Amino acid sequence: MEYHYDYLNMRYMRFLLVTQAGRLVFVGGSEEGVDVARKMLKTPATVSFIAGGVPRAVMDGMHGLLTGKLHQLPAKLYTVVGSDFQKRVYEQLRQVPYGQTRTYSELAEAVGDVKAVRAVAHAVGQNPLLVIQPCHRIVPKNGGLGQFRCGVALKQSLLDMEAGKRVHL
Repeated sequence: MEYHYDYLNMRYMRFLLVTQAGRLVFVGGSEEGVDVARKMLKTPATVSFIAGGVPRAVMDGMHGLLTGKLHQLPAKLYTVVGSDFQKRVYEQLRQVPYGQTRTYSELAEAVGDVKAVRAVAHAVGQNPLLVIQPCHRIVPKNGGLGQFRCGVALKQSLLDMEAGKRVHL
């Protein structure tokens, strides 16, 4: 098994894109490298990460998401990686409409366990597919933005873009 990676350079940021068998499995921010992807994907050290080889359709799709031209990446371009519970959480993330937010409590309820707020929050924090599984749309019920793996500034920019504000990533 091998993974391919490349960077999508935007105006002010770059994003690490990692694919396996031509499908996106990890999206990271400017400060994240292959080591973060390896850890989040739980790949053994013997698995190869090869620079280049990310399909053009994946690069174009991510560019579309990050510029607001696309609201959702076609499912054929990515693979969801995680435990069964994480996959249930990620499915519910993808159900949050573009331009809207939900609280961690609402997400836990959608997953089917209102008492699992902390487990849901942990799963959201382990989301390997930023923007595709829009964890930036999940906020604390007491207000504010909460946390985001690639920084609160990026989270705010993504929410602003979805609200129709002019944003440059």
